[in-house]
Amino acid sequence: MINTQGQATQRGPPPPIPPKPGQYGYSAESSTPRIPAHLKGKAREGEGTDVGGAGGARGGNSYPVSNPNPNPVSSPNPVSNPNLVSEGNEQSLVMLLFHKMNSLHQMGQAHLEESRETRKLLAQIVQMGVQQPFNRQNDTVQRRRRGAVNGPEMGPIDVFSSPAPAPAPAPGPTRDGFVDHAVASQNHPGLSRLKDAVRQHFVTLSKCKTGKQLLRKHPPLKKEQITAISENAPNAIVVTADHFRVDFEESWKKGLLNQNARTIFVENFLLAVQGGMYSYPPITPDLLFADQIGDTLDRHMNTLRRRYRDAKKPKSSTQDAKNAILSRMRSRRGTLYESRVTCCIRRGLASHVRLLSLLSPAHMSGDETDSVSDGEHHRPRRVAAQKEHAALYRIVDVPWRSAEFTTFLRTTDAMYRDDWADKLGRAGIVRVQQTFLQKKGLQRRAVRTGGNPPRTRVEKPLAKDATVKYTVPSCLPRNCYKIDWLRKLQPWRRTQMGILEQDYDFTFPADSSTAMESEDPLANLMDIEPEEVDGDEDDREEFYLGGDEEEDSGDEE
Repeated sequence: MINTQGQATQRGPPPPIPPKPGQYGYSAESSTPRIPAHLKGKAREGEGTDVGGAGGARGGNSYPVSNPNPNPVSSPNPVSNPNLVSEGNEQSLVMLLFHKMNSLHQMGQAHLEESRETRKLLAQIVQMGVQQPFNRQNDTVQRRRRGAVNGPEMGPIDVFSSPAPAPAPAPGPTRDGFVDHAVASQNHPGLSRLKDAVRQHFVTLSKCKTGKQLLRKHPPLKKEQITAISENAPNAIVVTADHFRVDFEESWKKGLLNQNARTIFVENFLLAVQGGMYSYPPITPDLLFADQIGDTLDRHMNTLRRRYRDAKKPKSSTQDAKNAILSRMRSRRGTLYESRVTCCIRRGLASHVRLLSLLSPAHMSGDETDSVSDGEHHRPRRVAAQKEHAALYRIVDVPWRSAEFTTFLRTTDAMYRDDWADKLGRAGIVRVQQTFLQKKGLQRRAVRTGGNPPRTRVEKPLAKDATVKYTVPSCLPRNCYKIDWLRKLQPWRRTQMGILEQDYDFTFPADSSTAMESEDPLANLMDIEPEEVDGDEDDREEFYLGGDEEEDSGDEE
């Protein structure tokens, strides 16, 4: 801070004011208070406190003097009993409080200085690219199921046995002051933190957290107001940081009021970051430029406009039923992703686990049930104890994925089903199985319990005029993508995706293709059948909405 004379001052609370000479037993000749006569003996017998420091000096050391009496009688507390407070006690307590306040002030200053040094060091580390702290992409952006997949035992993500080529440098200011946006990737490790800060800053400026608040505080503009803005009339609405307003009826990128609001938001966001906001954890410096912040705000506006529409026009029962079907489809994507990763982890396929860790539930292929194809929006709950046949789910594949990658994922599904039906995994011999596998030195497999088996998914040919929404992952090996689909992309889009110019090996070890079989006498227990429990799989999974939000989606066609 700078005072009125232009001199630098220190931040933090002001230091405590020392007592004046002659006040409370304090003299200018000595830095220690005058101890009253009736307290000098107690000070010499004390345990080395500030008040009894004179007694410690006489002993030749600062160690506390042990009390020979194991059960000493405590003296009356003058603080708890006001009647015992004398003039000498009051002076000693005041000085004790003064030293305590001075000690706390010094500790606060040291902590503040240490925090400043830590922030400077962290900014240097992020700028140099040596380390990328606060990587929350796996938890926030991708919304991975039940935590990150790439655990510490898997090491860094490297899908090849040989060292992968060095990644492209992070985009930064060029000699002309501009940024090469083609190098920027949506998989930047610090992008999730920037998205969180943009969402929080929009709530701060708009003072709205729900769709109903957006509808009430940001009504659509009238024709006269739109004309006044276009003609720059004196009565035209001007967006400022204190009077922030957005028109959700007009186009976000073409509306004049929205363009003004976008510019004000970006400028105010940069000023807020410079002032110290959103610094715990900090935002990566190479993302703090106007275009990146504006692009993040544009993606967030998709969600805000959807909330606005939902608040303006409540959904009908039919629309709610359709949304419930889509919600169940997203939930099944999440369980499908989890089953594939779990299968590779249990079989010790570390390289395949690293490849799947680059994906998310939104990158999985969807599936449909019979109720969707028949046009039914309400599916009655099954109450029968036994099913005549297992439910079939028709696969709605994504067009970007290569046939080799698709075969690899289908094989993983078959292996997961094989693990579920493993003879050593029946519910009746769970404890026996664990002991047996430990003695044999074998890896523990999945334990089959009561409930529905893994879903039976069948291929479904995609119609020529069908429109499928899908999310394309980035930074995968080139043979994960379909060649015909890559040829349709523009060159800048292929560069932005960061495709690795190497082929991935999708093969599996020979010993992991079938389930374990054993000739142990435990085979006598194989006639134990688990209890059949019929439950609705989608009802059990509807708590999880796998995949990305609308604002985080990639290319959609």
